[in-house]
Parts: sequence; structure tokens; C-alpha cells
Amino acid sequence: MLKLKSKKLKRILYNLFMLTLGSIIFAAGVACFLDPNSIAPGGISGVAIIITKFIDVIPTGTLIALINVPILIVGTYKFGFKFLASTMYAVLVSSVAVDVLGALVGPLTNDLLLASVGGAVLVGTGVGLVFRTGATTGGTDVIVKLLRLKWRHLPTGIIFGVVDGCVCLISGIVFRNLEVMIYAGIALMLQSMIVNKVLYG
Repeated sequence: MLKLKSKKLKRILYNLFMLTLGSIIFAAGVACFLDPNSIAPGGISGVAIIITKFIDVIPTGTLIALINVPILIVGTYKFGFKFLASTMYAVLVSSVAVDVLGALVGPLTNDLLLASVGGAVLVGTGVGLVFRTGATTGGTDVIVKLLRLKWRHLPTGIIFGVVDGCVCLISGIVFRNLEVMIYAGIALMLQSMIVNKVLYG
């Protein structure tokens, strides 16, 4: 019995470590590569990047957390608190880390190609690590789960593609920059590949 409890505690601590590590890696991709270069490759982080370019009062990380609040409330109502507790933790850690890294480190490159690739690799790795613990980074992950309740016949990948693709398209329209939109699309595809590699090897 004691051995079983010890094993369970180790598993919980391991998941907590991976959840924290993944959230910080995700935040580094957003704060040091994507956000400073206005690259919005889908997700709530992409929406926050777009908004902060026009309303520079709220930091990107804080805005990510604020946008996630109503989504998590609905998600908790639909899926239960136990399922979303780890997601809430991931959102909190990543949001704080985005603001801290943005202030202390700042942009690591101003080259759009390097920014899209570097950001995608870090975000994809971070999201993959968070997914491996059974949690999500909030935002579109929860939205897709909610949409799947209504349209079960639609594949998850297609819903993700439509939602994130819309964010990329909006970024190009809002910033009036086709180049930024293309790099956002590249980042989106690359980070999807990285997530799959981290999850499935």
C-alpha cells in the first residue's frame, strides 16, 4: 500500500514538473520569437499577439490568461474541474512566464523566418510536453473539445486547422502584411509537426 502511494506521488510530481517545464518552453516561444515579430500562428496566444499590437496596455501573457478565463469556466462546466485543473495551472504558469520572459529577455531575433521556426519549435515542444501529462494549454484546445460535443462527426485535426487557420488569416488582414501571414502559417504547420513528434516519437 505504501509502495503504491509512493509510486502515485512520484507520478504526480513528475507530471507537475513536465507541466511546468512545457508551459515555460511554450512561453519562451511566444515571448522571445513570435510576439515581438507579430507572428500569430493560431490559438489564444495568436489572438493575444494580434490584440496587443493595437492595445499595448495589457501584456501579452496577461491577455492570454484573461481570454482563457471564460473559456475555462465553460470548459469546467462541461468537462468537470478535475479535467481542467491541470490546464488552469498550465495557463497560469505560461501566462506569467510570457510576461516575465518578454520583460527580462525580449526578442532573440528580428528575422521573420528564424522567428517563425524558433517560435514554432519551442511552442510545439512545450505544448507536446503539456499534452503528455494529460493537460492542455487552454484556449483553442478547450474550444475544439467543446465544438466536438456538438459536431462529433468532424475530425479534431480539421477543427484545429480551421480555428488556427482563421487566426493566421486575421493576422494578415489586421497587420496588412501578407509576409507575416505566410510565416504564421509556416509556424503553425511546423509546431503541429513538433507536437506530434513529442507526443508519438
